[in-house]
Amino acid sequence: MLINILLSKHYHFTLQMLLSLLGAVVSYRYAGMSHDYWLAMLVVFALLAVAPDYLHPTAKIRQALRDGLLRWIGGLACALFVFSLHQSGRLLHEEAGMVILFILVLMFYLETLRQPTWRGCFVCAYLLLLGVLLAYGDAYLGFFVVLAMVGVAASYFVDTRVTELETNNAS
Repeated sequence: MLINILLSKHYHFTLQMLLSLLGAVVSYRYAGMSHDYWLAMLVVFALLAVAPDYLHPTAKIRQALRDGLLRWIGGLACALFVFSLHQSGRLLHEEAGMVILFILVLMFYLETLRQPTWRGCFVCAYLLLLGVLLAYGDAYLGFFVVLAMVGVAASYFVDTRVTELETNNAS
């Protein structure tokens, strides 16, 4: 039961939105630390993406797990390269954070192409909009809070509504 709750699409979406919103705050308040945060989020989002495939024993799902791991490891290697450029002094803190954020957006976009859902598209668009607006201005933090709340509320409503419909159809 706990595994079903932890692996539910609504739970993943809510966690991704909260972590993205926290990333907006970190990028806004502590721009010099944003590269560390987005690098950690790349690992967290990768684990969230491959976790459902890991729990299925079928060979087809195992192939999808391997493909997903290879895709996310490629993104992580790219982000580590950017991180090493930052450590050598060739990229500033804010620039490194932006580049790693856009690598995360690209990796999440590829994951959304593999399993297209409205939640995945919403998180991808949210992260992309976050990166673009943080690059050009910092006065949009309130907008991101409202947008995250709307997304989580919509996900909760859809999740609750689908559960009610399944319960009514079963009886």
